[in-house]
Amino acid sequence: MLSKIVEAVLPTLSHIFNASLFTSVFPKQCKRGMFRPLPKVTTPTNKNDFRPIRILPILSKTLEHIVHKQLIDICKHTTYRTLHQSGFRTGHNTVTALLKVTEDISEAMDR
Repeated sequence: MLSKIVEAVLPTLSHIFNASLFTSVFPKQCKRGMFRPLPKVTTPTNKNDFRPIRILPILSKTLEHIVHKQLIDICKHTTYRTLHQSGFRTGHNTVTALLKVTEDISEAMDR
């Protein structure tokens, strides 16, 4: 049953996502979300003990994921970043950045 629903809906979703990417317009319906208060502390007593969280529609999150993946793919295949960049790269993080700095310092001290 679920596969039949997916088959019926997928062409329409693909059209919406492709049109959004082609025109660079994010659909207004995807911008609407519900705000929910999330407590910052265990037992909140006033409004300052909450932070607003916006719950976005699943279509919005899906389109966001598609755009993110395309941007990452573009960055992988272009020279807009250096090979030593650790942020926003799969398999790289603050540890790899610190290892690179430590290696550079060690090499400089050896020279």
